Amino acid sequence: MSYLTRKVSRRMKHGLRDGELVVNATPAARLGGMRELAATALPNGLGVVGTIAGSRIGAGGRVNIDPRAAGSRVSLPQRCTVAVTNLRLLIFENSSLTNKPKTLVYEVPREQIEWIGEPVADPGLLTKTERVVIGVRGPAIVGWEVPRVYTRQGHALLAELARQTAPDRQQDGPIPPA
Repeated sequence: MSYLTRKVSRRMKHGLRDGELVVNATPAARLGGMRELAATALPNGLGVVGTIAGSRIGAGGRVNIDPRAAGSRVSLPQRCTVAVTNLRLLIFENSSLTNKPKTLVYEVPREQIEWIGEPVADPGLLTKTERVVIGVRGPAIVGWEVPRVYTRQGHALLAELARQTAPDRQQDGPIPPA
């Protein structure tokens, strides 16, 4: 069990249902959030680099995502933690000081997940991420991106999510192994 998974388990100590266990957690950001963070970290006056980065960020994370993500997206915090329990998908807003899960902002039972998209690499100019979108009954789209440093954790989370999601709802084939 990873450190972040233990942290989510402690945070949800009183919010878990009977028999519910936190299985996996990974650091993430809303779609386009990593680019926004990188741009705010750039010092002013970088000229061409700042202009290019700003134009890429201006896309707001609309490029390099699953085409089925055209529906209404669930609004997520810029930095978040995505966790999977044996019953639900949980998304937390992170603390600005520690970047660890602070407040539960979105949850969806696994049986309401309609489809799981394949991770799509976003090579980005300043940040490299893998973007993930899932379809939820409603219709709604939940999308996040995982920094490349945490790709292994992101794949493990998706594999766990797919493991207990009905195979007929996994339209893109198997999730890559962790």
